[in-house]
Amino acid sequence: MVYGRLDPGGEVRVGGYVLRISRGPMGMLEYSRLRGGEQVASAYIYHSRDVRLIPARPMLLPERGLASCLMIDFERPVHIPPFSSVNLDARIIVDLAVVTIEGRRHSLVDAFEPGVRPKLAFYGQGPRGVLCRYTRGILAREPGPGYAETRVSIVNNSEDPVRVSTIVVPLSRMRMYYLPGTWRARASDIVMAIRGPDSAVVNVENPQLDERMEASPLAYMGREIAILPTGFLMEWGF
Repeated sequence: MVYGRLDPGGEVRVGGYVLRISRGPMGMLEYSRLRGGEQVASAYIYHSRDVRLIPARPMLLPERGLASCLMIDFERPVHIPPFSSVNLDARIIVDLAVVTIEGRRHSLVDAFEPGVRPKLAFYGQGPRGVLCRYTRGILAREPGPGYAETRVSIVNNSEDPVRVSTIVVPLSRMRMYYLPGTWRARASDIVMAIRGPDSAVVNVENPQLDERMEASPLAYMGREIAILPTGFLMEWGF
């Protein structure tokens, strides 16, 4: 199975689940997601012939809109000299979603984790802290379901060498893209500007895309976290 259109009939296996779409009553489609033979999600889809499996921002689970940031914990820390920068091709975990598409309108049918139990992490101290969706940042490997490629740029604007092991990214700005017919997904680029030994600002930018890639619909994401005009400020070191 790959990202793209789901047609009635047959089964799709992904992330430890079985997805089924069949003809239902009164001209509707009937969607089911099963695990170990047990139905864990179902829905009727009325008057839609375009149902797709797509990558989704890692924000929907465990509850929609619960986390405002994505915490990326690198498998190995990165050491950067003063007044220098590094670009890393990495991949991060994302959710999977089934959506219907009608013209420019999109509707969420189901969303689920890609076979990896979602984790939350808290970054900061007390009321200044934020709740994050947690993921390991793995240097680029073969594409697979539930992972998205991203370019991480770390700029050290300080006069001290720094060690970066964690980056906290504002999820409200992150966008997802995918190449239909493959498992290839792409997330927004991540830029971390280090201002000193214990502070940095993190933002996201539009990536350079393969022209065949399509944007994942955003309407189904539910409530949006307010966009941070100056990026996310990390103040507790790296």
